[in-house]
Amino acid sequence: MKINDPKLFHLVVLALRDRGVSLTEGVAEVTISDTKGDIVVRRIEDIEPGVERAICLLKGKSLYDELLIGIDTNSDELTVAVLGDGELLTSAKVNFNRIEEFIQHVINVYPHRVHRIGVGVGNKLGEFTYRMLTTSFDAERVDEKMTSKNNPYIRVKDRDVRAACAIALRAARGS
Repeated sequence: MKINDPKLFHLVVLALRDRGVSLTEGVAEVTISDTKGDIVVRRIEDIEPGVERAICLLKGKSLYDELLIGIDTNSDELTVAVLGDGELLTSAKVNFNRIEEFIQHVINVYPHRVHRIGVGVGNKLGEFTYRMLTTSFDAERVDEKMTSKNNPYIRVKDRDVRAACAIALRAARGS
């Protein structure tokens, strides 16, 4: 990872720590590279994609084979879960008016071969969200039945995030 600006370097170190990458105290240099070369961070906008690419490399892959995005529509704010190769990468509460922007951001930030978007359509908001997203993305309708129940394969306490994870996994299965 090549960073010339000390402020950007500090922000990258904080972002790596936030994502669970342990760094020793007093880090002066972070070197992460692959066959395509170093990850270059020149602007604040480069930090998040750079950090996610670095995390992929630390996991032994250049990108995720499959990025799954699940959207649970059972509350005022939509709950979005993002899974990379089956692992929960992030989750967020997103206002309906910003969902397209958020999905585009996720697709741009996480390096991947294929992405799939599943929208829970168990209510009117879900149907409306699905119709809106299909104007910009290839999204799939997902039956929300039993998605927020405890599931031995999805170990997430927040029931909305758990439902969004199940929706994402069902979208992958449906294709």
